[in-house]
Amino acid sequence: MDVSEPKQIMAISAAISDTRGLVDIAGGNDFSIFLFQNGTAYVCGRDPSLDTDKPHLSPTLLNLPSSLEREFFGQIIAVSCGEAHYALLAKNGSLLLSYGSFSQPSADAGSATAEMEERRVAWVKEAGIVQQMVCGASHTLAVI
Repeated sequence: MDVSEPKQIMAISAAISDTRGLVDIAGGNDFSIFLFQNGTAYVCGRDPSLDTDKPHLSPTLLNLPSSLEREFFGQIIAVSCGEAHYALLAKNGSLLLSYGSFSQPSADAGSATAEMEERRVAWVKEAGIVQQMVCGASHTLAVI
């Protein structure tokens, strides 16, 4: 897929005019996330949470592991993207980070684990309710 030229994404155009209303957009290296007023998020491009190199121009509902759906589905109030990861902030102050198929440092200092799907970062929740967050190229900053 050649993305060097601007392209209109019709599915997002329709959703913006829908009652859901677009709240925020975040862009990573080769993917974008769209956040809507109803607390759902859509992704297009190369979704870093999926083990695939196939980009898609049509936005798809962001898939969450079933263990996280209750806390995050329809509850997202902020999105941010790094180069190859993203962060979602829920209404209750929970933070979820998604990394692709590369090693992501764990919350324990000095350790690293290879994880293939989204996980909530428990240490952030234990430290307090996250007020704001932002992703850098390869890190995420959370204000508690």
